[in-house]
Amino acid sequence: MKIRTTHRECKVQERALLILDQDFYLVGEPINLFALTYDAALQIPIDLSSVLYVELYNQDNRVVSAKKYQLKRGEMVNRLTIPKDLQTGYYYIRAYTNYMKNFGAEAFSTQRIRIVNPFRIGTPWLDDELQPDTYPKGMGANTGVSSLNQPAGVNGSAVKNDEKQIIPVHADYIKPDSGLNISAHFERKSVHPGDSIALHITSAVNDSIQFLIAINVAVPVRAQSLQGRIVKAMALDREQVVNGKVWAKGDTGLVNKQMLHLPTLTPIPIVNHEIRYLPEIGCDIVTGCISGKNSRDEIANKSVYLSFVDSVSWVNRCQTDNSGQFVCKLPLSYQGNDLVINVIDTTVNYVVKIDDEFYPDFLKVEKEYYYPDSTLKENIETRMVNLQINDAFSAGLKRVPQTRPNVRFYGFPENEYIFRKYVDLPNLSEFVFELVPEVKAVKVGNHVSFRVHNIESAEDGEPLVLFDGVPFPSDCNLGNIPCKKVESLCVVTSKFFWGANAYDGIIDITSTEKRLNLVEAPNNSARVSFDPVITRRGGGSYSSAVPQYLTDIYFDKVCSFAGVADLKIRLPQNQGNCTLQIYGYTKDGRWGMVTLPNAVSITRSPVQL
Repeated sequence: MKIRTTHRECKVQERALLILDQDFYLVGEPINLFALTYDAALQIPIDLSSVLYVELYNQDNRVVSAKKYQLKRGEMVNRLTIPKDLQTGYYYIRAYTNYMKNFGAEAFSTQRIRIVNPFRIGTPWLDDELQPDTYPKGMGANTGVSSLNQPAGVNGSAVKNDEKQIIPVHADYIKPDSGLNISAHFERKSVHPGDSIALHITSAVNDSIQFLIAINVAVPVRAQSLQGRIVKAMALDREQVVNGKVWAKGDTGLVNKQMLHLPTLTPIPIVNHEIRYLPEIGCDIVTGCISGKNSRDEIANKSVYLSFVDSVSWVNRCQTDNSGQFVCKLPLSYQGNDLVINVIDTTVNYVVKIDDEFYPDFLKVEKEYYYPDSTLKENIETRMVNLQINDAFSAGLKRVPQTRPNVRFYGFPENEYIFRKYVDLPNLSEFVFELVPEVKAVKVGNHVSFRVHNIESAEDGEPLVLFDGVPFPSDCNLGNIPCKKVESLCVVTSKFFWGANAYDGIIDITSTEKRLNLVEAPNNSARVSFDPVITRRGGGSYSSAVPQYLTDIYFDKVCSFAGVADLKIRLPQNQGNCTLQIYGYTKDGRWGMVTLPNAVSITRSPVQL
C-alpha cells in the first residue's frame, strides 16, 4: 500500500535536539553526544523513532565519520570518536531520524565544531609569533569563532542556494523556562588528581526533571557555552512578519507551529514530497530493490531474506512490490557489520541492491579557514598529553564488543552438536551419517545435501539450511566441509512455518571462523558492509587501576524525581580547571541551563622532602 500523505500534511513534526559537551576538539578525542527527539509544533519531547543517525562531515560535505545510535524513550547519550587523520578546520555534525528525512536536511539538528590536528607537521596554530597579516585576506585569528544561525539551530556559516542567494533560516527548539532556576556546586573547590568529588544539583521544580551534566578540563575560554549555543539557535536571525505580527531579531517568543510556516525571502520553490521514509519504531528499516537481468523476469512478490554473518542466526524476511522494491525491519539487538541480502529463487538470476541508510543531501555552506590563535597553545598541549598517555595506557586493555542475544529467530534448537566434543571425522557429511540420526545426507556424485527426518511426516522433507547465520537453498553442497572447521550443528525436526513458506525442519551450521568463507555465497545475493545500530554506551571497559588522563571528565544524564540530584564523580589523573555545564529539562517541554566556569580545580599536592 502506498502512502500518499505529504510532509506538510503530517501531524507529527519530529525534530532532534543535539547537544555536545563542547565545540572544540582535537583529533582522536571523543565527541560526547546527547540527543532528544521532540515535536516541533507541540514543543514537548516525544518517543517516536528508535534510531538516530549522526554524521561528522567537512565543509566539502564529505562524511568522515557516521554512526547509528539507539534512542531509548526518545533520548540518547553516547560518543563519536574523531578520526586521527583529519586536517585542522571547521567541521559539521548533524543528527536526524529516518522519519526526519521526509523534511530534508533543513530539518536536521546541525552544529559546527572546531577540530585541531596538533600532530600534523607544518600547521601554524602553535606559533606564538603568528601575526594577523599571515591569515588569508578577510580572515583573522577569531574568524568563525562566533556563531551564526543555520537551519535546525546551528552555530555555522551562512547557507546559500545554487544561485548564491542567502537562504533565510530559523530554528525549531523547545522554549526555555527560567523558572526552573537550576543551580549546582561541588563539595570542594580544590581537589587532587584521582579524587572523588560530590556534585549537588537543585532546581525550583518539585517534579521529575532530567539533568545532562558535562564536566571538562581546560575548556577554551572563548568556547561558546552550551547555554549560549542553544539560546542562539532558538533566536530569530532577522526580523520576521508572521500573520501580520512583527517578530524582532533575536526574539524567542515565536512558537514552533508558526515557525514551520515562515515565508522565505527568496523565491525557492517548495515541493510537496510524499512520505518516503517511515519512522523506525523499535527497529531499523532497510530498503532496497531487486532487478532481473531480463526485462521479462518477474520481480514482484519475491521473498527477500536479510541476515548477518554470525554464529547466532537471525534472518528477516520481506516481500518485493510490483517494482521490485522491498522494505525490511531489522531488530536492533541482532545486527552486525556483514549483511547478506538474498533471494532464494534458483530459476532466475537477480541483481540485489540496498539503499544507503544515511541521507545523501547536505546544506550548502560557505567555506571558512580556521587558524587557532596562540591563546589556545597551552590548552592544546595539555590535551595532546592526555591523548598520548591515554593511548599508551589503553593499548593493552580489552574492549568489550557489543553483545547479541543467544536466542535465534526460530527459537532454540532441539539438538545441538558441538564438534570439539566428538571424535575427529573427515567432513560434515561423515559427521551427520555417524552421529546425527535426525539428519540424512543425500549424495549425488560429489554433491551432498541434507534432509531432516521430520517427526510429523513419514518422508524426509526439505529443511531451511543456515550456514554462519545465512540461509541457503536446501540442495546446497555443504557436505564436504572439513569437521575441524565447523563449530556446531543445530537441528530442529518439527515443521517450521515462515510467512507463506513451510520447511520440514531446520539445519543451522556454524563454522569456527564465523565469516562465511568456507562456501560460496548463495546465488541471487549481495554481501555488503553494514553500519549496525549502537545499542550501548561507547568507550569500552577500563580497569580502575589504570590511570586516566581525560579532557572530558564526565558526560551523562541523571534522572531526578524531585528536582534535586546528588552524584559522586571520580576525577582523572591530569590537572586543570574544570568547567561545569548542566542542561535540565522536563517532559512537558520546559528546560533551563547553568554554566559554571572554573567550578573546581584539580591540582597536585606539593611534594614534601
